[in-house]
Amino acid sequence: MAIKTKSRAAKASKAAPPPPPLCIEYDTAKVPSGGSEVVTNCLSPVKYENKECAGRSFHTAALLAAGVTSLDGEEAGKKPTSKKAAKAAEEPISANAENGDAPKKKKKKGSNEKEDLYALVGLGEERYLASDKMIKDAYRKVALDKHPDKCGAALKDPAERLKIEEHFKHIQEAYEVLSDPAKRRLYDSTDDFDDSFPESSESTPEEFFKLWNPVFLRNSRWSEKKPVPQLGDDTTPYEEVVKFYDFWFTFKSWREFPQEDEHDLETAECREHKRWMERENSKMREKAKKDEVRRLRTFVELAEKLDPRIQAQKQAQKDAKEAKKQAKLDEKKRKEDEAAALLKEEEEKKAAEEAAKKASKDDEKKEREKQKKALRKERSRLRTIVQGLEEKHPGSALPGITAVEDLCTALEQNKLTELNDRLQPPPGEEFSAIETCLEALNQCCTELNIDPTANKIQAAPVESTPPASPVASSPKPASGKKGKSPAAKQVELPEWEEEELRMLVKGLKKFGKTTARRWECITGYVRTRTQDEVIQMAKAKFTVDGKPLNKPSEQQPKTNGKSDSADDVAAKLEGVSLEDSADPNKPNSEGWTPAQDHALVQAVKAFPKGCAPSEKERWARLSAGIPGKNGAQAFKYYPILLARIKAEGK
Repeated sequence: MAIKTKSRAAKASKAAPPPPPLCIEYDTAKVPSGGSEVVTNCLSPVKYENKECAGRSFHTAALLAAGVTSLDGEEAGKKPTSKKAAKAAEEPISANAENGDAPKKKKKKGSNEKEDLYALVGLGEERYLASDKMIKDAYRKVALDKHPDKCGAALKDPAERLKIEEHFKHIQEAYEVLSDPAKRRLYDSTDDFDDSFPESSESTPEEFFKLWNPVFLRNSRWSEKKPVPQLGDDTTPYEEVVKFYDFWFTFKSWREFPQEDEHDLETAECREHKRWMERENSKMREKAKKDEVRRLRTFVELAEKLDPRIQAQKQAQKDAKEAKKQAKLDEKKRKEDEAAALLKEEEEKKAAEEAAKKASKDDEKKEREKQKKALRKERSRLRTIVQGLEEKHPGSALPGITAVEDLCTALEQNKLTELNDRLQPPPGEEFSAIETCLEALNQCCTELNIDPTANKIQAAPVESTPPASPVASSPKPASGKKGKSPAAKQVELPEWEEEELRMLVKGLKKFGKTTARRWECITGYVRTRTQDEVIQMAKAKFTVDGKPLNKPSEQQPKTNGKSDSADDVAAKLEGVSLEDSADPNKPNSEGWTPAQDHALVQAVKAFPKGCAPSEKERWARLSAGIPGKNGAQAFKYYPILLARIKAEGK
């Protein structure tokens, strides 16, 4: 709003009349002639804006109320178009404002216009590249040319002379700034500078160097370290490229930012105010410096990212890394393949060895089975021959059951075959003479120290007055695994001390039947006996005591859910003799005579469970001592005999 001040007399006639006073209620005395006028609705409060003018508006309102000023209609609607005018409009008006004597704000030094100091001394082209010597020489030259005395300032008019002196004064001030490193650096920092840099990510190698080389050259002016390395080209060694980017990533700039100062220190009211201004200016400069560091790092990182030399090196390193990784994988796979091949070869070799061992063991096993089978055949043949001779020549002095079993156990296969051929020449239809058989059997018993009369069972009918209890009268045999005669073994065994027997018992318990090379282990445990002596004593001890040291199964056929051992049956038959029966040769309901019952019990004791490879062969052996009965008949009748003896005991 423009205000025009005029004289009181000239504008008195144009002063606006005062507004009519507002009435709270209707007054007839104040009604104007010719009618009435309603000011406002009396039923509602009077609208009144309680606003007061202040500042320039108060001054204007006061002048308007006094009638010394008026508002120009054209200027009243205008608004300040610049910030400077708006700021000036808001400034308070002093008492001398109307006369144009308002105090001017103190401006910063050099704020009127920025003079080119380098142009004043004649270095407008060199600028920040000019050295101290160049500045000094240029100043001397300009000072001589522009000195007022030399330019004839005294001969010219005062205005021209003042202009010449002012220009020379500016030259001196320019030299003072440029000759001082700190002031010159401050001035160079305010010089016009292009902070931009290319942001395109797609460019050829030639375009990259063409675009980025000027950027690095421009920004190299701020470097504290000299000389500044150059960007180079695509033929620059990679080591130089690395040094170049290392330099720029650690770039130290001397650039200052005085244009960021918000507070003019010369306008400070006191020392504390000045220090506060300095701190605020320092904060703003630090912020500007951080922005500058961020700008430099941004464009250096972008340049490194787009540099074709860096990209090529990274690709080469990546390829080398991949090649190294692939080489490691290939080497690992090769080693794994070699290890797998070696393992497979070892497994095949081991499998071949195991197959060979297994085949050898199978062959050996087959051979052993063949020999065992042949041995069993010869033993069965011997038993059959002796049984046949017993039936054909009852009452003859043939060896007993135990003696025959001892012969089967002691003789080898070839000896058994030779003996059987003597007793019954091939094809085995007729027996040899009884005298020849007795001679051959007695000769073998004599050579092996076997008692031929041990456990002899008469196959002939029992006399009317038989001896009482054949079982009780005969010595109680011990059940050995192979059925050897304990009496015969006791004759040939030397005496054992108590400590040796104790060690033997412990060795038998410690090394079970499944132990490999069992008898060698037991012999080493006893230490004072040979292996043969240990085996003989173990078997003799087993049969003499009547109780196996290794606790083999003694389970017999069961009747009514209960079982009786051969010793129990023998004990129950101890008090029973053949005389108790009305006729010892009279068979019972099952077709068995009392003599056959006693023979069955005696045979079961002589052949305990486990003495033969199978139960069938065991019962075939023990049936040889039962006249007129075979193994199947004995096996079937034995549970019935146990049940009958148990019932009689009750």
